[in-house]
Amino acid sequence: MIHHEQCVVWDEIVRRLCVRDGNRESKKGFDETVRKYLKKDEHIVLAVLGMYGGIYGLVRLKSALSAKPVPAAAPVVAAAASTGPAASKYGYEFPTIENFDTWSNNADNWAKWEEFMSSPKFDLWLDGKL
Repeated sequence: MIHHEQCVVWDEIVRRLCVRDGNRESKKGFDETVRKYLKKDEHIVLAVLGMYGGIYGLVRLKSALSAKPVPAAAPVVAAAASTGPAASKYGYEFPTIENFDTWSNNADNWAKWEEFMSSPKFDLWLDGKL
């Protein structure tokens, strides 16, 4: 059980630790200085969030300014058209997701694709017979 005398002693210890030299008026704490300019708790919260945002922005700016230059990409070579109807049962090289960008740069591939779409092979492909 805590006695009244112990509480008084602890209160005195806490008071002396919180107030330097026993003179509260001569040395203001950090909290009083902040409260002088930021009256409400909401203002302090916004100030802290603004400080965090400012630090984050400065770090991003520093990393953007000190980033190494990105090396230039190698030029893309267009995919060659298929060598003939024997290369594929469709009569042209069928594009995939991986090679569609290079496949689409070749005009011969588009010509063979249009030929396939207008031929009877397209109807057989739709029916699942090709």
